Amino acid sequence: MVDFKEDERLNTLNHSCAHVMAQAVKHLYPNAKFWVGPVVKEGFYYDIDLGDTAVNDDVIAAIEKEMKKVCKEGKKIYRREISKAEALELFKDDEYKLDLIDGLEDGNISVYDQGDFTDLCRGPHVDNTKLCKNFKLIKYSGVYWKGDANNHVMQRIYGVCFPTAEELEEHLKLLEEAKDRDHRKIGKEMHLFMSDDLVGRGLPMFLPKGYTVWQELENYIKAKERKLGYLHVMTPCVGTVNLYKTSGHWDHYKENMFPAMEVEGESFVLRPMNCPHHMMIYANRMHSYKDLPIRIGEIAHDFRFEASGTLKGIERGRHFCQNDAHLFVTPEQIESEFAKVVELIFDTYKDFNITDYRCVLSLRDPEDKVKYHCAAAVCSNHVVALIQESLSLMQECGFDEESALKALAPIMLGNMQHIVENGTVNSLTGPVERADVKTVEKHLNCLNKSQQMLYRLLSEILISIGEKKNPERDYGKLKDILDNKQYCNIDEQ
Repeated sequence: MVDFKEDERLNTLNHSCAHVMAQAVKHLYPNAKFWVGPVVKEGFYYDIDLGDTAVNDDVIAAIEKEMKKVCKEGKKIYRREISKAEALELFKDDEYKLDLIDGLEDGNISVYDQGDFTDLCRGPHVDNTKLCKNFKLIKYSGVYWKGDANNHVMQRIYGVCFPTAEELEEHLKLLEEAKDRDHRKIGKEMHLFMSDDLVGRGLPMFLPKGYTVWQELENYIKAKERKLGYLHVMTPCVGTVNLYKTSGHWDHYKENMFPAMEVEGESFVLRPMNCPHHMMIYANRMHSYKDLPIRIGEIAHDFRFEASGTLKGIERGRHFCQNDAHLFVTPEQIESEFAKVVELIFDTYKDFNITDYRCVLSLRDPEDKVKYHCAAAVCSNHVVALIQESLSLMQECGFDEESALKALAPIMLGNMQHIVENGTVNSLTGPVERADVKTVEKHLNCLNKSQQMLYRLLSEILISIGEKKNPERDYGKLKDILDNKQYCNIDEQ
């Protein structure tokens, strides 16, 4: 399908259509307030506060009818620049716009006028509203303002717009075909899984046929991992708040966790990931470097508090089952173990004839102090030295210097430092985290959708790059894997 964000012509047109929609909404709901209305890959949307009015199909139909009137009028769209003080006065009754204006510097703040409607915007826009007549509002949902669950819910309305009626009709046809491939439709028709609001939103239940497929998939990946020396464990679905404070997840991830439960004076939470549990299993006894590598694997049930507007069948839920593993290795073993992990992933997808996918490397944002630890707080001088020594290896493997620097510092250093300080290993070791089937639900979803890859393959492979003992070592195999463009597209997240 077309990418509206990347197509410059469609980007401008859809941006203007978002304003047309906002103008129509303002006509129907004079007290409506607006936050942002960007163009995205699938078209455009606008986040709107309609007070006590909840968007439904009837509301959408009324908005579309009013949009057609706005387009028929063909009002000219004008750009003008105003001062910050003027902008604050112009949008004084809309706290969402005021929030945006507060973040702008004074001078050259642009607004766009079209008939009786004015909106804060950088532009650009088309010449007049008549050019936006070939549109369709395609879906709506509730979203938290700024994506923060502590804020109230706004109404998000999505739409698309094309230069011609023929292009719009063709796109809508493609959308209908995509609905036929929707895993929720297939799952219901084939009696694979179900959900019920009485059980809880985002908590799917697998029916006998679906669970049979689930078990086959679980048996498949466990057998594959056993051949590679993985040791499978089973850990509880809950943990103490202190466990997650110790791991650092509590300060940086608690907004994505279910609320704590108080039991006999102790606080527990449903676990959102398995890393702390696996670290405790490793720390359960002393290890010698001769024990390494130790590969801990688990088909683990995890729980994350996803916003209700983002839930989508088994593709995105509040409960999921993750094929997870943590590898504890010496610096000398990192290269070979990482190569084996990559081979396992690609071999798994080859078995399922999955070819439509891309690999993404998620990088830490050092400026984001809310989400990430400060690197200086978790790095010892020894670890920093190892990271610096590893830059050349990363560059040999296809990373540019900037990406290598961003990727190295944060990778499991907190856990590495914990292991070093507690003397559980005679030489520095670091865990490598990987997930080859990722979540069982998503893998099943992938198969349901004619093997379309809908999730990031390498987003949770955290690679700790260690000291390069032999400058003459051959890194060809690893380099070939990372440089192979049909497999790997390094994309900063």
